[in-house]
Amino acid sequence: MEITIDNTYRNRILRLVNTDVNSRDIENFMSLDLSTSMTGCIFKIPDIPRSQNENSYVPITFSIGPWHYSNPKLRAYDKLKTRYLRDLISKDRNPLATWKQLELSKAELFSVKVNGKKVQECYSSHVDQGYDGCDLLLDGCFIIELLLKFQDQNRRDPDDPVFSYMLHFLYHDLILLENQIPWFVLEDIFVRTCGNNGKPLIWHVSALLKRIFPSAFVPTGGNPPSQQPKHILDLLRLWLVFPIEEAKGQNTVVQVDDIETNGGWKPIPPATVLRKAGVKIKRKLEAKSILQVTFQNGYLEIPCLEFRQGTEDIFRNLVCLEQCLTNCPHGITSYVTLMGCLINTAMDFNLLREAGIFDNWMNPEDVTNFFNKAIYPGAYVKDYYYLELSEQVNEYCKRSWPRLRAIYRNEFTTPWAIISQVVAGFLFILALLQTLFTIMK
Repeated sequence: MEITIDNTYRNRILRLVNTDVNSRDIENFMSLDLSTSMTGCIFKIPDIPRSQNENSYVPITFSIGPWHYSNPKLRAYDKLKTRYLRDLISKDRNPLATWKQLELSKAELFSVKVNGKKVQECYSSHVDQGYDGCDLLLDGCFIIELLLKFQDQNRRDPDDPVFSYMLHFLYHDLILLENQIPWFVLEDIFVRTCGNNGKPLIWHVSALLKRIFPSAFVPTGGNPPSQQPKHILDLLRLWLVFPIEEAKGQNTVVQVDDIETNGGWKPIPPATVLRKAGVKIKRKLEAKSILQVTFQNGYLEIPCLEFRQGTEDIFRNLVCLEQCLTNCPHGITSYVTLMGCLINTAMDFNLLREAGIFDNWMNPEDVTNFFNKAIYPGAYVKDYYYLELSEQVNEYCKRSWPRLRAIYRNEFTTPWAIISQVVAGFLFILALLQTLFTIMK
C-alpha cells in the first residue's frame, strides 16, 4: 500500500525535532489523521513484481478506473466506451434504462455525503481528481454493456471492433489489479439499467470469466460464493478459493506462525525426483478448483491447468491481490508455490504434461520460468494450504519400497528393456567369472 507524506506532515515532524517545541506543537502532531483504510481492495502493483514483468500489470487497450486514466494511448478508446454507454441506455436495446436513472445513479454514487467516500476507500492511495464520477460511470456502463453484448449477439454492431479483433486484449485488461472498479458500482448500474428480472450481475461476469480463464471451473449455475466480490478480479479469486474454503474440514490450512513454530516447512521435490522416489503423478478428474491437489496412497493428484497466453498475467495479478488485500487467504499464492516446487526444469514440466496436468499452449521453458519466479522476493505466504500434503509427500519419498518399485516400473516396462537388463546382467556375470579365473591362475 502506498502512503503519500505531504508537506503538512513533514512540517509537523520538523517542528517536533526543534529544541523550542511546545505542548501545542505536540498536541497538533498527535491530532494528525494518520489512519489508513482497511477497506482498500484496488491496489498499485508493488515495484518488485512489476519489475519482473511489467506487461502483466498494464492494460493494452482499455483503462478501467483511475490508475491508468491519464495514459493518452488508452484515452483514445473513450469514444468506444461512450458508444457502449449510448447502447446501454438506448430504448431500442434496453427499455428499462433511462438517462434520468443513470443521472440519479451518478448523483448517488459520487456524492461526497453518500458514497463518494466509499468509492475512494476502495483504492489504496489517493485518486487523482482528474478522474471523477463521470469517468467512473462511463467505465461502469462500458463493462455492463460489454457483458450484455457478450451474451446476446443481437446487441452487437457489425462494425464493433471489440468482438472482431480486440476481445483478447480486453480479456487481459479486465483481470488486472490496477484496472478495477468497485463491485458495488457495477451492481448499482446493472440494477438501474437491467433490473432484477433477468440473470444477476454475478452470472454475467462469471460467464465472461469462464471464457477468460477456463481452468477456474466457474460454474454456469449453482450457488455463488457466500462472500460478495470486491471487483471482477476478486470474483475470479473467490471462484478458485471457494471450494477449498468450503471444504476446510478435509483440507489443512496452516498459519505461518504454526509453520515457524514447527521449524518451518520443507518444499516437496521436483516432479522428476518424485517419479524416481515412487510417487505417481496423475490428473485429478473430479475437482471443483485447480487448487484441490491431493496426495493419497502414493498418488499425487493434480487438476488440469490450461496454460495459454494470458494465464501468467492472471496468476501474477491474483498473487498481488492476495498479498495486498487485508485478511485474505493465500490460496493462489500457495498453489503457485507448490507448482514452483514441482516444476524446476523443462523435464519436470514435460512429465506433468504427459500426465495430463497441463494443457499447454505455450513454450515449456516460458511456463517453467514463470513458476520458478512467480513468487517474487518479499511475497508472504500467510497460510500455506499444502503443508500437510508436503509433509506426507516428503515422508513417502524416504521409504525404500516405493523407490524400488519405481525403479522396476521405469526400467522394466517394455520387453526390450527387460531383455537389455538381462543381457547386461549376463555380461556382468561373465566378466566377473573371467576375473575370478584370472586371479585363480
